[in-house]
Amino acid sequence: MNFKSDRRGKTNPTLLLCIGIIMLIVGIFFTVFATLEYFKAMATKNWPTADATIKVSEIEETTITVRYQGVKPFYKPIIRFAYSVDGATYTGNRIKTSFPPGSIKRPWATAITSRYPFGAQVKVHYDPADHSYAVLETGTSSDNTFFFVMAGVGLVFGVFMTLAGKAGRKKRKQEQSNAADQSSIDSK
Repeated sequence: MNFKSDRRGKTNPTLLLCIGIIMLIVGIFFTVFATLEYFKAMATKNWPTADATIKVSEIEETTITVRYQGVKPFYKPIIRFAYSVDGATYTGNRIKTSFPPGSIKRPWATAITSRYPFGAQVKVHYDPADHSYAVLETGTSSDNTFFFVMAGVGLVFGVFMTLAGKAGRKKRKQEQSNAADQSSIDSK
């Protein structure tokens, strides 16, 4: 991106200010999202449990395009389980509340399906307010950390760009004021 958009070849402070504000908004969004996901993930540790049976345990293989690496295989563990709460039967497919959809590393997906083989009897943790929402594993995942890092980067970058934009606008006003003063002195 070219920030040198004015005629004098100087950085445009209004552009910096706009980018800074956008990055602050993005940073705040990621902060709110990450915080909500974190508390939801932590709440699963206190959810009641139910016995469940693994109905599907397989690896779905697709492809994704990775920048600078081309097309790569993408492995997604597919785990489905059935469980009962208060006489009602439910099915679920969540390993954790916030869980990566897959990986370019097959051993990662294999490790998940190995933990939950077809027919295995397991415990699931279900939401006491919504029995249809259940997870196999409680707590946070690496996705939570990723969103907190993204939030931090967005906020820091946004603050820096906003301050740089404000300082640039102040400097530009000062230069314009000095030029106007010099012009009035020259005309006398």
